[in-house]
Amino acid sequence: MIRLANAQEAANIDGQTQASGVSALHLMNQAGLKAALLFTKLFPHKKCSIVFMIGPGNNGGDGVVMCRELNKRGYKQTKLYLATTPKSDLLKTQLAQISPSQILPLETDSDLPPADIYIDALFGIGLSKPLTGIYEKMVTALNTSTKTIISLDIPSGLSANTGLALDKAVRAHHTFTFGVRKLGMFIEQGSEHSGRIHVLDIGFPKSIVQANCNTYFIFTRKDFLRLLPARQTAGNKAHYGHVQILGGHPGTWGAAVLTAKAAYKNGAGYVSIPCDQPYFTDLPEVLIKDKIDFADKYTFAAGPGWSVGEKQKEILKKLAQKKLDRVILDADALNTIAKYHLHTLIRPEWVLTPHPLELARLLAPTTKEDIQNDRPSYALLSSKKWGCTIVVKGFRTLVAYKDKVFVIPTGNNALSKAGSGDVLTGIISAFRAQGLTGIQAALCGAYLHGAVADNWIKTHDPRGLNPSDIIHLLPQTLKKLQE
Repeated sequence: MIRLANAQEAANIDGQTQASGVSALHLMNQAGLKAALLFTKLFPHKKCSIVFMIGPGNNGGDGVVMCRELNKRGYKQTKLYLATTPKSDLLKTQLAQISPSQILPLETDSDLPPADIYIDALFGIGLSKPLTGIYEKMVTALNTSTKTIISLDIPSGLSANTGLALDKAVRAHHTFTFGVRKLGMFIEQGSEHSGRIHVLDIGFPKSIVQANCNTYFIFTRKDFLRLLPARQTAGNKAHYGHVQILGGHPGTWGAAVLTAKAAYKNGAGYVSIPCDQPYFTDLPEVLIKDKIDFADKYTFAAGPGWSVGEKQKEILKKLAQKKLDRVILDADALNTIAKYHLHTLIRPEWVLTPHPLELARLLAPTTKEDIQNDRPSYALLSSKKWGCTIVVKGFRTLVAYKDKVFVIPTGNNALSKAGSGDVLTGIISAFRAQGLTGIQAALCGAYLHGAVADNWIKTHDPRGLNPSDIIHLLPQTLKKLQE
């Protein structure tokens, strides 16, 4: 797991480090020095022209120190541009150590100064409102430039909490972030704005970082492989679980078909469906049952193409009354809970896999827009509220369990098709049937689902990935991940 910090946690780390006896000035000097040292490795040509866009606060101070350190190392074509009077005492201290000839004003009618490389030191994690005036103008100009852009700590205008641009945000080629990765750089618009992310150690004590970064994490390939269920040499179908699909309805039987196929392809020993429809005649592996068997030997995948009604309500009630724990709820199972206010049925080991609109229905009167504007907070809220695992779909998928949120670093817009979520439900169900806990199955399922799409776009256009292709590609993706 890789620890992430939101804005408040990053500020806490900085403040507690200072309280431990490390001065703010020392931390700023370290940030600027480490940024300069990395710059010299990435851009060794010392005759490149560099323009530093300096904001009014401490992020600007980091940029001034970086400029000064580059000057010491032979980078002489450097200029600092300030738009307003410095508000930070630390920034004023740093500016006093720079030759006045290097410091130039940015006026409201100024154009973007020419340069080979731009350093964005306008605003850091503390920004909470949209950029205006000269700052908005400069960010717009930077984003239309063809030159290299480096942001310090976080691209100016990007929320460290949500990954959304506060109206406008710098689109950097590199982000030199200090001490710890920021949550917002890995979700929503964060990755396209942050470019290549470099984490620079500026002296935050490890104990302080660990004490504060205990909520948000990146789930890595190493984590996936650690949890991946082993296949026994002498194993048989009984060792790998039985997934029972509760889904399908006239007009949407295909959703249940996709879930069933995905569960089998991801290693479930048995897959069955209580249904007498002819749609499953092309799936000879699937066992057809005449009714639901509410036994605890099953993993239940409920909701794909299911419809919403009294029948579905009674089935969900029975799953809860029987205290069945291996339950994955998607689509219409979630909509049924929302419509009939069945939230108290949800058990701690259940896995819910909503997209933002489905989660909004569950959290009514919350809207889809509310969820989209802050998926991490709502993932955390809903998991704490119901005590179960929540998989909030989106870029990137977030998996929340109690007081933790995991960012799934795989996946792309090739998955943006109806039916992809039904496949995900099947993948998660198969992992659950093979012995993983709810949270483990959700993490591994979401990671594998996204990895298929990542492998696809290496050789194909993203438009061409159909849900059935995801199922077909599961075995080879699993093999690649284990190489």
